[in-house]
Amino acid sequence: MFAGEPSGDLHAAAVLGRLKARRPDLHAFGFGGPKMAEAGFELNEDLASEAIMGIFPVIAAAPKLIRVYRNALRLFRERRPKLAVFVDYPGLNMRLAAAAKEMGIRTVGYIAPQVWAWGPWRTRRVARVYDELLTILPFEARHFASAGLRTRFTGHPMTDHVTSRSPDAPFIAELRRGAAGPLIGVFPGSRPHVIRSLAPVLAGALRRLDGVSGIRPPRIVVGLADDRHVTAARDAFGAFPDVRIVAGKTTDVIRASDVCLATSGTVTLEIATVGKPFVIAYRVSPPVHLLGRLLVTVPHVGLVNLVAGRSVVPEHVGSFGLEAGVARDLSDLLTKDDVRSNQLEGLRRVREELHAPGAYDRAADAILDALPG
Repeated sequence: MFAGEPSGDLHAAAVLGRLKARRPDLHAFGFGGPKMAEAGFELNEDLASEAIMGIFPVIAAAPKLIRVYRNALRLFRERRPKLAVFVDYPGLNMRLAAAAKEMGIRTVGYIAPQVWAWGPWRTRRVARVYDELLTILPFEARHFASAGLRTRFTGHPMTDHVTSRSPDAPFIAELRRGAAGPLIGVFPGSRPHVIRSLAPVLAGALRRLDGVSGIRPPRIVVGLADDRHVTAARDAFGAFPDVRIVAGKTTDVIRASDVCLATSGTVTLEIATVGKPFVIAYRVSPPVHLLGRLLVTVPHVGLVNLVAGRSVVPEHVGSFGLEAGVARDLSDLLTKDDVRSNQLEGLRRVREELHAPGAYDRAADAILDALPG
């Protein structure tokens, strides 16, 4: 198995747990993260803890990625696994899948690469490198099946994550206790370079709420995936008079919030699953923004809007000047009942589309079905 970022580590670990329950004799090894290791995975290299994402970070890390690729090829040759499962992280994983397939190793992709968004011509390449693809969004299965790739929609695991965690009622009550202003949950992402780039934009948008008619001074809670990014978050948001930075309790921070402000990514589906209104913001460098305008073929970047097929949640993506628009949409959600209720109704329909408890169980069953006898 191969996973290259924190979310992939989380999903792979959950699937591994289901696989071990069904087949205790199975042995899984490869590259991943600490959660996979806790699930009984033989971790040959930790890729997930310091994920490398984005065009320029990947270029800078080229020597490391070349070394990782060569180590993976060595594992294929020496260990000859019966099946190779590649979890998300397509930049590296698709190359590894192609190499594995050339060696006669059966390949399964779990969590589809988003080639339908920015590079539909790559769909054929996905079909060449994977024997089977397990998708977590319903429209992905239809897209890749049309290219002749065997696909299976296993469901988005976010429903399982949210519904399996009982609310921490004392913690939520503690967050909400005190000042009378709205509680705004802020989620700047899990990748270091995204947090460094986006957090100042989010902070700037929140400062613009000061003095807006009908909004009392807000309380800010910054939700982080783990405590590695606390310093960066404190640098961006520490000047606010009423701010709290919380690591490892994303779902409960969402539950406590009146509105949320988030980067584009999986956290948007978590917010939608809980059912809180929110705004999406994502900052990219000018060259990447230009490339995106040339290459991206879908009308939205937010997964919630892609599933809905329309603009349910406001999106602000670009290099400069995002703060004013983000602040305007946050203000509307806090002060205009019709804007808030319309978005909540749209989020309800998205939840109905994605609601499929048991996603990890279905993924484990599909992997066992693909395992050669």
